[in-house]
Amino acid sequence: MRIPLVAVAVGLWIAFAAPAAGQSRPSPDCRSDPAPMFSAPFTDLDAIKQILPPAVISGERFKNRSYVWIRTDADGDAPEVPVFAPTDAVVTGITYFLQPMNRRDGSVAMVDQYILRLEVSCEVQIRFDHMDRLSPPLAAVAPAVPVEDTRNAEVQVRVPVAAGDLLAHTAGTIVAHNWDIIVANSTVTREFANRQRYAVAGDLQWLLRTDCAFDYAPPALRAQYYALLVDVAADADGCFVMPDTPGAVAGGWFRAPFDPADQFGDPGWALAIATTNGQVRVQGPGWHVWVSPDAATWTDPRTVTGEHCYAGQGGYAWLRISADGDRMEVAHGGGGCPRSMPGGAVTVFR
Repeated sequence: MRIPLVAVAVGLWIAFAAPAAGQSRPSPDCRSDPAPMFSAPFTDLDAIKQILPPAVISGERFKNRSYVWIRTDADGDAPEVPVFAPTDAVVTGITYFLQPMNRRDGSVAMVDQYILRLEVSCEVQIRFDHMDRLSPPLAAVAPAVPVEDTRNAEVQVRVPVAAGDLLAHTAGTIVAHNWDIIVANSTVTREFANRQRYAVAGDLQWLLRTDCAFDYAPPALRAQYYALLVDVAADADGCFVMPDTPGAVAGGWFRAPFDPADQFGDPGWALAIATTNGQVRVQGPGWHVWVSPDAATWTDPRTVTGEHCYAGQGGYAWLRISADGDRMEVAHGGGGCPRSMPGGAVTVFR
């Protein structure tokens, strides 16, 4: 028998006013448990095509989340799927916003979306993004009007939920039909090439404390998740795929050297490099180069410690990393790789 949902609205909450290790501040009455069990599936897994482990590339940056793809029909359409609480928790925040999304014809639609924040323990929080419809108890305390800017838009609520309780429904984004699950654990510290930058620089703290939602599941459920995970073997010890490889080109790069005094605002992403399903992806602001495993220029970016040119969908990207691994020159353009790095390369930093 499910525990009844009880909803109490408690006003406006500034989500990132005083973040604690990449999370919102835990509730005063939270229960300490750095390793809770997520005993219930968070969605109908039969309706899911695949899942990307955290962190994922979005534009020229990495994000602290897993993308969840819904199975589509022959026309590319997907049904709404339910989203459940994977464990006993308290819904502590709801953001209601307008998300610009590309339609199939290339036009842009402004779509009503919700973000839900769940507090599992003092250390562990879950967020679900791109929710279309909320369950009645959550809808009753959600903001009435969507905002265009999600900053400072989260409304603080307290809605206890039990493992398996319905939270929302979603069909994901319009074209890709994917949506997000995010887990942050304040006891986790990820090993980035320049951890100092991630420890103090605003939203980067989310990446520093990112954890894999699927590793909290009991063995049988964990196996179901791992069967859907891209780039993670079924017998792997953990699903988190670290973006950075110190000394190599793989990972995140920024427009300026690290400045410990600059802790807020845009961290200055410049480039994100990783592999997805074996495809190397080099992505900058407004451009990308995707290289298939059978391409002549394909090589694992985690092993590139000097100079290499990738060529594929989107053109070419010539990379030259410094001996200490802290800086890299980047040149990109259309077509195949030139014979040598062209002029006009920009320098990016860890």
